[in-house]
Amino acid sequence: MRKELPADLSYEALAKPRLDYSYFAGAEEFPFESENTAFSAVNAWWLAEISLLAYVPDQAFVREHLARAGLLEVFFVERESTHGFLAASADATIVAFRGTDDLTDVLMDLRALLTPEGEGRVHQGFQDALNLVWTEFAALLGKRDCWFTGHSLGAALATLAAVRHHRRVRALYTYGSPRVGDADLVASCDFPAFRVVNNNDLVTRLPPPVAYRHVGELAYFDADRKLRDDPDLWDRIAEQVTGHASRIAENVRRWLDGDFKAIPYDSLVDHAPIHYAIHTWNHLVQSRA
Repeated sequence: MRKELPADLSYEALAKPRLDYSYFAGAEEFPFESENTAFSAVNAWWLAEISLLAYVPDQAFVREHLARAGLLEVFFVERESTHGFLAASADATIVAFRGTDDLTDVLMDLRALLTPEGEGRVHQGFQDALNLVWTEFAALLGKRDCWFTGHSLGAALATLAAVRHHRRVRALYTYGSPRVGDADLVASCDFPAFRVVNNNDLVTRLPPPVAYRHVGELAYFDADRKLRDDPDLWDRIAEQVTGHASRIAENVRRWLDGDFKAIPYDSLVDHAPIHYAIHTWNHLVQSRA
């Protein structure tokens, strides 16, 4: 039941929308746990799948695959470069945001000053992006209790949306999220929040922790792709070094075989949303073995 990571590690393959992926395969065996607001391997996988699906621009494709998972009520909200959707079943309402279409654009997303938001301050670029769609999302949400999720920039937008809807947040799950705001903002987040980090994912280290802090409890995939519950700093550094060494060895093998398209940087490979979906699935099936 385990899934293998994609063999193609080129920039184009890691950044493209995944139309060749079997979304929610296994959903009948592992239904969404709508009453469980603690960290859940099932919900981590579901929301990673939804975060990956959010990258697909074809709304009919997205709607079809959400329906297969029982999420029959779907609303898309798109303005300029900000994209997201609300999907609901009889038991749960989920809001997901799309990340950047280009991995290199992530670095551009992270250049901004802190600006007031709620009880703290947040990244101005993220705030501006959410403001483009928030009026429509707020109208759709109303008084619904809701789950929020996203990958990369989508994770940042999901975090800010949860901050604004905080009294009705079931839980926030983010994947490869940058830091979003300052310590005061983090302290104001009194809802369940979990941030999933894949080993050397570069985006999770930005912006630098001078004025910025992360939202949520850390769930960390180490170099062996095992999920660890908030390892300490030195453990993470050791795992990051191991991950970099493994990537170098893998790339040498690929180059000797004539494959020169593979991204040589582990920090970018580990940011790919497809990796988060596969790692959370493998963790789920291993935890239930």
